[in-house]
Amino acid sequence: MTKKKEVRNVSSRAEEVKNISPKVEAISSEEFGEIIGADRMFKLHEGVFKITIVQGKKEEKMEIREIPEKDLSSYTLMGTAEGADPYHCLYLASKFAKDFRKRVAGYRRATSQREKCPVAFSFYEKKETSP
Repeated sequence: MTKKKEVRNVSSRAEEVKNISPKVEAISSEEFGEIIGADRMFKLHEGVFKITIVQGKKEEKMEIREIPEKDLSSYTLMGTAEGADPYHCLYLASKFAKDFRKRVAGYRRATSQREKCPVAFSFYEKKETSP
């Protein structure tokens, strides 16, 4: 005897889910920490990503600060990430920018070009100075 599959009416949730893209998922700071191999992660404070990366007994602290408009000429754009939330943008930037943790020196909030990605951040590295 086969069981009948239960069919539920989900039309009441249609408004909730219609704007969610399956390709864009919000991630928490803890999930991002796991992705980059940290035991604990960070919080986004106004104007700065404060990051604590814990690997075993070793702790590494770093901050990615917002760069004021007037100082942008001292930095080179690494890339702009569009995502569901700040953590998602940080994850995308760290995933696709080579040596992100070593190179990143700051960020600027950016304007997203995609409706399904409401948040965007541009990440920068310090310009190399000539000898």
